[in-house]
Amino acid sequence: MSRKQVLKGIVDKGKAEEAQRKKEERERKKKEKENNTNAGKWNCVVCTFENTKAKKKCQMCQAPKPAPKRVADDDAGSVSSKRIRTSGGGTLAELN
Repeated sequence: MSRKQVLKGIVDKGKAEEAQRKKEERERKKKEKENNTNAGKWNCVVCTFENTKAKKKCQMCQAPKPAPKRVADDDAGSVSSKRIRTSGGGTLAELN
């Protein structure tokens, strides 16, 4: 195999790898765009219709938009745990 053929093979391989990277980047951007598109929507709890974020009532059945879920004040920032006794006599905290 001549040096020219070897170099052509290396260049072709590089082009193929670059094409694959570009394809993967396009697919990643497409998925990201789909996720961002759905971010501003909410599903009706009555009929499951997907509504735009700005709507206060379902566009299909007129059911009100559900209130956002909130964390109770006493639960905010707290982590429950239990103690586990080790074979050496010490304890470990297991987070729930």
